[in-house]
Amino acid sequence: MKSTGKIKFKTLLFSFGIQKNGGKQPIVIDDPEAVPDAYMVPQPPVVDKDAVRKTLEDGVSITWAHLEPRGESLRIR
Repeated sequence: MKSTGKIKFKTLLFSFGIQKNGGKQPIVIDDPEAVPDAYMVPQPPVVDKDAVRKTLEDGVSITWAHLEPRGESLRIR
């Protein structure tokens, strides 16, 4: 579409268009070591949920965690 210069067109069933993505503009940090401390955020320890999930799925009992049943959703296409 871009090569033809058309950014919008319609058919009997659908409309097509190209538009800019919303939200904040992406940023890439080229050299993380050069970032001043003023731009750094201290991080508290975080639970590795994937490791806990694997342990529970392997049948090991943990008193401080458990697996919940999966939810359901309706999908329409």
